Amino acid sequence: MQELLGPNGLIYAVNGENDEVNILWGGRLYYSFHRNNSFEKNLGIAILARLGVVQQTIGELFAVERHTVRNILSIYDKEGLAGLQDYKVGRRGVGPELQSFVIQKYIELQGTRGYQNMILEAITENVAQGLFSRSISRGELQKLIRLHKQQINSPTGGGARSKEGAGTETKGSAAARGGSSRAAGGQQPTA
Repeated sequence: MQELLGPNGLIYAVNGENDEVNILWGGRLYYSFHRNNSFEKNLGIAILARLGVVQQTIGELFAVERHTVRNILSIYDKEGLAGLQDYKVGRRGVGPELQSFVIQKYIELQGTRGYQNMILEAITENVAQGLFSRSISRGELQKLIRLHKQQINSPTGGGARSKEGAGTETKGSAAARGGSSRAAGGQQPTA
């Protein structure tokens, strides 16, 4: 019988009007929150976690991952309600100062072999000096550079190809269409 009711008894969420969610426990209203109000959501997660409700169940009720439940509970224990008001799920975004630093370094080092490592090392040094609050991953660096290139190549920022590159074809683009970059017969062209 416990499997049908969940590990914490009869606890479930019911969607109401205007993005309101009601948490019912034993058939009675226990907690209510709006999906778009992060403080209400975080507080509900902390309350249920403090009562010993299993993290998996809390995750299902509030549509979050178990590690988010652990993070919110940790913040609640350390900082109380004030910490829950400031907490946002997900990694902090890259600030504008760090973005402009990355683009500046990219422009300086463009065409230099190993420029990504050089940029990441420069960011790490600045974090150690206290100029930036955090570092970035290689993936975040590549995303910032890709967005910068799109802005340069398209005045509307839509990422459209520039007119100069529209008629050129690379090995990768020919292969992607099913073509070949080699001459007929599969042989390399001779010079």
